[in-house]
Amino acid sequence: MRMLFVANPVLSHVLPLVPLAWAGRTTGNDVLFATAGVTEHVRQAGLPVADLLPGFAVEEWEEQLHRRYPDVQGLGALRAHGMKFAALNDTLARPLAELAEAWRPDLVVYSEITPIGAVAAARRGVPSVRHDIEICDTSSMLGHLADVLAGAFGHDLPPQARAPERIVTAVPPALATGKPRDLAMRHMPYSGGFVLPCRQAPSPRPRLVVTGGTSTQDDRIGRLGRILRAAGQVDADVVLAMPPEAAKAYEPLPPNVEAAGWVPLPRLLPGASALVHHGGAGTVMSAVAAGVPQLVLPDELPRHLNAQAVTRQGAAITARPEDVDAALLRRLVEDPALRAGAERLAAECAALPPPAEVAGTLAIWAQAGRGG
Repeated sequence: MRMLFVANPVLSHVLPLVPLAWAGRTTGNDVLFATAGVTEHVRQAGLPVADLLPGFAVEEWEEQLHRRYPDVQGLGALRAHGMKFAALNDTLARPLAELAEAWRPDLVVYSEITPIGAVAAARRGVPSVRHDIEICDTSSMLGHLADVLAGAFGHDLPPQARAPERIVTAVPPALATGKPRDLAMRHMPYSGGFVLPCRQAPSPRPRLVVTGGTSTQDDRIGRLGRILRAAGQVDADVVLAMPPEAAKAYEPLPPNVEAAGWVPLPRLLPGASALVHHGGAGTVMSAVAAGVPQLVLPDELPRHLNAQAVTRQGAAITARPEDVDAALLRRLVEDPALRAGAERLAAECAALPPPAEVAGTLAIWAQAGRGG
């Protein structure tokens, strides 16, 4: 069976699909990933990838979008996201349709915010599956995205673009309030490969990881300066995980803070005492899978909802950057209740079916739908 995986050209949308794509290959299927701009990350994951838009850079594309629609930021969070991702889907539509016609997939798996994947599948007459990448209920935003894609960009959306045939949700039930519960899947964090040293000297002190996620936007990581200053007053080893050029903005760093570069979280979180971050779904779920308490500093609506979800489960603290001080960081790394909440969520995550099982279920379902 040929499985085509489709994601927007945004790294935080691409990486969550990698484990299921791996599983598709290891269960005997022919897999192809389709995206743009971040194709090298997919190739490094060992997956075949089609570059839908050679030379594409999402930052340049966003600048063009704002020039074309100067009022987009004044639309409010819901409508602004809908316009942005509808325009991104429209950009992918033609090359994706051409790829689907040439490669002839039997099944299309598309990321939550890439419904143009369902459109390509419908044109080929094959089933499609939505792979959710967000923690919060995105039904309103997705509905608006579909309305804009149909209205402003003129796409004829098939029913499955608005009401997916199947939905994969890699979020523990305790966090998935309002999310569809069709095909639950264990979250397997992936943010790149790494080399693990053969021997690592253990430290008697707590280890606190600080990250801005996959983005280097100033409005997201600039707020971490206060956190790093507060961390300098805590008896802990602090690891700053972000690109070196971004970390330079905070120099000189406190003596207990190490700038580690952009290191995959699965490399850093085992054995960590806590994680401080912006609230992106992939980062939240990496900490959930590792059973690590979190301090979440959300900067926009979806991340506020993510922060609320994990905080309600007693596994995180949500705060504003200006409210973070050494006392709060000490509580983060020392509070046994936070550690217990994080471990409960990790156990719930581990109990879900692994990607290989879900890939097998999808292959059987797709084959049955095509007459066996």
